Amino acid sequence: MRHITVIMKPTSECNLRCRYCYHASTNYEVGVMTAEVLDAIISKVQSEYNDIMYVWHGGEPLLCGLDFLRKALQLEHKYIRDPMRIRNCIQTNGTLLSQEVLQFCLENRISVTVSLDGPGDLNCCRQQTDQVEMNLDKARNSGIPISMLSVINRYNVNHMIDIYRYAQDKGIPLKMNPVFKMNATDHEDYLVDSSIYIINFQNLFDYWLHDPKATANVEPIMQFLRMYFEKRGTECIYGSCLYHWISFMHDGSIYPCGRTYPLKYQLGNITEVSSIQQVFETGVYRELTIASILRRQHCAEVCDYFGICNGGCNSSCLADGDLTTPNTENCKIFQGCYKYVCAKLDDLRRAPAVATENAVILGMLHKFALTVD
Repeated sequence: MRHITVIMKPTSECNLRCRYCYHASTNYEVGVMTAEVLDAIISKVQSEYNDIMYVWHGGEPLLCGLDFLRKALQLEHKYIRDPMRIRNCIQTNGTLLSQEVLQFCLENRISVTVSLDGPGDLNCCRQQTDQVEMNLDKARNSGIPISMLSVINRYNVNHMIDIYRYAQDKGIPLKMNPVFKMNATDHEDYLVDSSIYIINFQNLFDYWLHDPKATANVEPIMQFLRMYFEKRGTECIYGSCLYHWISFMHDGSIYPCGRTYPLKYQLGNITEVSSIQQVFETGVYRELTIASILRRQHCAEVCDYFGICNGGCNSSCLADGDLTTPNTENCKIFQGCYKYVCAKLDDLRRAPAVATENAVILGMLHKFALTVD
């Protein structure tokens, strides 16, 4: 099947003002995706791909209302082909998760990811913490697939274990994304020092490794485990997103993915192209692809980890101002975390039954039947 992940940003508006948000630089541009733009995106995507993940992002996508989402699903059904697999996920700040919204998601098999940087004061860079926590519990009890996204910043980086325990106690899959220096944010006060992040990730990994109740629902831990056992990166930032990801803003403008990109990397407008393939054939996309290839060639020559990280994320590399070279800060973080995981797992493989009761890691050791010389 031909797969694509489509980041849909039907609005840049938001009812919160998170202190590290990259949309602050655009002043949360007003506007909601029109029916014409929505139709153009879905019809063209589904005429070329038959395995599609729509990620409803923003801004805050639920500000568009349920009628907008109903229209989107109607169009997905209108343009469906056989065989075709379509999935929908809503990335939300969690403030608007009413019972009506949850019921709609349940009936239409829509998964929901709620942004919450931890319980109580750990969520200090965001707002309406009590409301979001309450809605997270409602979503968890509703039966819909629910997960939690925590942005690791200067004020919660020393509490990654607490964030993990919070999600673990609720039985909610967790993903932690660190804030680092990028063109996406000018909020220096909230950026994470890479050395501090590495130490706290290592502490988290040790805690998880010896947690007898641990599950396989924690990122980036599972990401590093997959790298160790499968010897390759699978996440978009460590794989290749090129030609497999695309993002649409509310006005129909097109970007390589949902992360922030300068205006020079705008790939046109969905109302002005005949196909998604045409987007991937533009001069701008060709320039992006060539720069990515040059970076990977460089990394392959100088770095032992290239086969695992594949040169990293294009958007992150723009933080250093050049797509042809890797983001040095991200390299430091990746190597600091991955080396530690590898060393721990190498030790563990010598005596797994003695060293841990973590069923996830024991199961992976058994599945891949790894031994140590």
